[in-house]
Amino acid sequence: MTSLLRFFLCITLIGSLAACSGISDTRPDVLRSSERLLERGVNAYHNSDYVGATDFFSRALTHYRSIDHRQGMLFSHINLAESALAMGQHSGAGKHLVKATSLAHELDDIEQQHRTALLQAQLAWRQSQADHARQILHALLAPPEQGSKHSDTLQLAALALRCEIAFSDADADGAEQWLQGFEQAIKRSSEATPQHQARLLRFQAQQLQRQGEHEQADTLREAALAIYRETAQRPAVAATLTEQGQSLLIRQRHAEAEDRLQRALYIRIWMLDRHNSRKLLEQLAQVQALQGKDEAASQSRDYAQRIQHNSADWQALRQQVKPR
Repeated sequence: MTSLLRFFLCITLIGSLAACSGISDTRPDVLRSSERLLERGVNAYHNSDYVGATDFFSRALTHYRSIDHRQGMLFSHINLAESALAMGQHSGAGKHLVKATSLAHELDDIEQQHRTALLQAQLAWRQSQADHARQILHALLAPPEQGSKHSDTLQLAALALRCEIAFSDADADGAEQWLQGFEQAIKRSSEATPQHQARLLRFQAQQLQRQGEHEQADTLREAALAIYRETAQRPAVAATLTEQGQSLLIRQRHAEAEDRLQRALYIRIWMLDRHNSRKLLEQLAQVQALQGKDEAASQSRDYAQRIQHNSADWQALRQQVKPR
């Protein structure tokens, strides 16, 4: 969303200058209304309201298509893909990425070509296509051609994803190498945010956990959680709680593990993230069974299976957490 936010910042500045000089915005209403829809979509996205964001972005896309505004269509497809990814709707994300990639090349928009490539890597990783994700990231992280430059924000996001993939492998040395690269990139970048620092803390916690330093890992995850809570980053809070739950499960602290997974599940359901909600329910079933809570484990497994295939069951579950 970074490039789009810069886009809206420019619009805001233009509007302010026009107001100060007495010049009105004489552009067609369809352009102004489309920009407003995109802006409302961005706001909804940052509030983790992905369904609302999707609605605004879809309406903006319809408006832009009605006048064949290619750049506006590109922004809309990119943001629709990102919203679909946030909700675990991989098929929808893939369809929008195909269209966004085509438009980015048609318009020779290098920045958006890189953005769509990063989203393609994220989608490949979430679909368990690690080799494909690595290939895309290899190209994104390669030194840019002479006279060009990758944005720091994109590089940090690509490095974070590459670290995540490395930590899923059995190659401890590779993970350490990518972790160091991510840490150095944060130190060098003027665009690094507290969220980048929190992501680094989580990777460092994973590294410590691999070394058996569980208490130090717990401390780093709590520090990351504090950053995410302060900035209301719901997906990151849920991810960190899940990591805490998994760490506690390894140490056979089952009741505490169940607590963290339940808290993460509440957030995922609130976000209407069906994909991650299902995964959390499966993990909950495991930890509940280990505690002899057979009825609760059976219910968790049943919910996980039902919401994967049946929208009605998913709506019933999310209604308990986020009533209209």
